[in-house]
Amino acid sequence: MDTKALLLLTTLKDLSQAKTLSQKLLDKKLAACVSLLPGLSSHYVWQGQLEEEKECLLLIKSTNQHWEALEEFLQQEHPYKCPEILAFETEKVSSTYLDWLLGSLKTS
Repeated sequence: MDTKALLLLTTLKDLSQAKTLSQKLLDKKLAACVSLLPGLSSHYVWQGQLEEEKECLLLIKSTNQHWEALEEFLQQEHPYKCPEILAFETEKVSSTYLDWLLGSLKTS
């Protein structure tokens, strides 16, 4: 299987929750880097009601080989009942970044 860099997105209520979750991801070596973008304004329908919330977006950098473990971890650790967990395989990645990414993650 070809190893590809994976970019995952999820949101949390605030920067404090985001820092806690990102530290756990890094400690478990499921992510090589987590970028936190606070101040996001999310608009969505939940249980028939239009909602608007301030959230923090997490950009989680990992690989496709870690997808199952990442999804399981996020489902267990995320405080939302229905967390946004989106993953995108990257089309192109610089070789130096990919080498660093692979060296930063848990090996099977």
